[in-house]
Amino acid sequence: MKPIFLLLFLWCCTTASVAQQSKSALFLGNSYTNSNDLPKLIQDLATSKGNQFTYQRSTPGGYSWDLHSILSGTLTALDAGAYDYLILQEQSTRLADNRFGFARHGHPSFLYADFLDHRSKIIDSCHQTLLYLTWGRRDGNSLYQAPGVYGANFEEMQDHLTENYLQLAELLDAQVAPVGEAWRRAMADHPQINLFASDGSHPSIAGSYLAACVFYAAIFHESPNGGWYPNTLSATVAQQLQGIATQTVVGSWSDWYIDPASGSCFSAGLANNNAQWEQLQLSPSTNLSEIHFTDTQHGHVKADGPAVWQTTDAGDSWQPVALPENGIFSTTTTDGFDITFLHKDTGWLAISGIEIDSTTLHITPFGQDTAEYASFVRIFQTTDGGTNWLEVGPLRQDHEILNSGLLAGRKLFLDLQIHFDNALEGTLLAQYDLNNDTVVHSFWTDDGGLTWQMQQGSLGKSDPKIWMESATKAYKSGYKDFTHGINAPQKLYRSLDRGASWQELGNISYPCCITSSRFLKHHFSALHSVGEDTLLLANSLSAPIFYRSIDGGASWDSVASFQATGTARTLLYAKQQYYVGIGQQVNRILRSSDHGATWELEAYFPTPLNALAQAGNYLFAAADNGYIHRRILYPLSSDPSVTKDPISFQMYPNPSKGLVQLAQLPSNGRVTISNLLGQTLQEAHADPLGNLTLHLSGLSSGVYFVQVEHAEGVQTQKLWLQY
Repeated sequence: MKPIFLLLFLWCCTTASVAQQSKSALFLGNSYTNSNDLPKLIQDLATSKGNQFTYQRSTPGGYSWDLHSILSGTLTALDAGAYDYLILQEQSTRLADNRFGFARHGHPSFLYADFLDHRSKIIDSCHQTLLYLTWGRRDGNSLYQAPGVYGANFEEMQDHLTENYLQLAELLDAQVAPVGEAWRRAMADHPQINLFASDGSHPSIAGSYLAACVFYAAIFHESPNGGWYPNTLSATVAQQLQGIATQTVVGSWSDWYIDPASGSCFSAGLANNNAQWEQLQLSPSTNLSEIHFTDTQHGHVKADGPAVWQTTDAGDSWQPVALPENGIFSTTTTDGFDITFLHKDTGWLAISGIEIDSTTLHITPFGQDTAEYASFVRIFQTTDGGTNWLEVGPLRQDHEILNSGLLAGRKLFLDLQIHFDNALEGTLLAQYDLNNDTVVHSFWTDDGGLTWQMQQGSLGKSDPKIWMESATKAYKSGYKDFTHGINAPQKLYRSLDRGASWQELGNISYPCCITSSRFLKHHFSALHSVGEDTLLLANSLSAPIFYRSIDGGASWDSVASFQATGTARTLLYAKQQYYVGIGQQVNRILRSSDHGATWELEAYFPTPLNALAQAGNYLFAAADNGYIHRRILYPLSSDPSVTKDPISFQMYPNPSKGLVQLAQLPSNGRVTISNLLGQTLQEAHADPLGNLTLHLSGLSSGVYFVQVEHAEGVQTQKLWLQY
């Protein structure tokens, strides 16, 4: 008998050991978590069910997630790690706010939840974020706000809260503790139980106990039935509340993104390619807004200041470029100037602003009313890489235009873009604010800047974003009108005549939540052109949407959401991959290998990313605070842009003395010439019939790759140059 008894004893002990669970949590919230000591209620309930629950908290009264993101106590607790659940509870009315539509694409709370979630998982990825879905107030929020905004009654407010918390859970890959929905069920099934404290907002002990039962089910993946309850509640009420929590959570796991079979380590972590990125910070640090390369070795970044930095060694080092009369320009943002280079030596600089007196010129500071000053646009040229600058065109040529009655209400320059296609043909676009209307003036030259022509733009509703693809082709983003509320469509316009006229492009869907709030002045924030026909686009919403057109902008697909919060600031196509830089609270690059249908994390960065560029086999990112990030795209042996597929295009003669004919190319197809190191030396586009003549006499004798981009991929042939 003893051996049998011993086996039974060991089996019982093993079973008890397996049955017992031990969980820990960090609560970030406020008085809704503190009321009746909710964490302790969960702990006592877990203990009675044979489990262990430990917790930490950072729950100052009235706190919201934006305040938690700068609270030292919260950040210290996050960085300590060592918890199974991060429990996030927003201030009770924030996610009931429906002025942003619903809600992921505009609500600021989503940005701060992303920050808290991201910071916690950087430290310890083996935990789950659990959102505390709170309840609507007894009388809605009409006590504090006009009815309808936050919900005029409990039901309406609860609808808003549930919708927004569920969208946030989807965005963060988080789980939900549906306390508010359990309250809704309890109020319908057991109206005699008072869940509210006397203020109609905070919970009574019954309301907090119901919340504890919901959390117990969500954390331990089992019913709270038969568990402990406070002695201030009757057994009947306690059983009813336990049953409500069970009905709301248990068996409805997928409704709340809970997976009971997920195991003890809930997160796949934040694995990314940060280790592959080199990081350089310019000194003195300044915000970098643009980055461009003229070849594989020479590039420039545009910065606040105004300032320009250059590299001559593919980004190994960067040196400041001395700007003309730099000492008389005030420190400002990048909106008032722009720079373009044709190659390492020849470039143009445009500066716009106000003339204080004959010796003092200021680029217009943001928001400053400058009506009493004379305005100017000045253009300078360098032919030695920026060592010396020569002013070209009439001095302060824009005086008459900017002092006209049309611009009497101008407050600031919104954007300035300059582009040269060659040493002669260039265009400057200047956009101004006119008391919430805007105008874009265009200037162009066909003699390298010695003389300029001007086209006065028309008034319109357009946000401060312009992209120049060439001296003749440009794009701008905008919106229809604030008064159209959630039905205000985003707009994209194209000019093919140097800004003289603008054509609205395509039918671009806007499947989300634009409002009349000026905080959400919506527009397209990132655009990238791939060849003649394909355009990539993203909007400025705080969970942006990616769009693509393959017919030059005539029609668009809303391909996918980026599944990230923040503003899409820059897009790039490089080596058959799409890249997007997104930044606000959490700054990251996402990458797509399937034409934008799905996106994966490339890397996180400490400051907002403003521009991406490719030079040879390098990917560059320019960011705030003077950060330049760089990584190798692919080892040459695994570069997906070099294919061994049969070649279909014709190239002759080969070997060549520098004049090469290409035929049977895709119409307007992009062609690049690179060396054996994978560095791009030249690029061009075929004509509509698929023909192209290359002039390569400037390249030395040797072997080169000629790459042709098709919709299905890239085809490559070797070219021998022999002189």
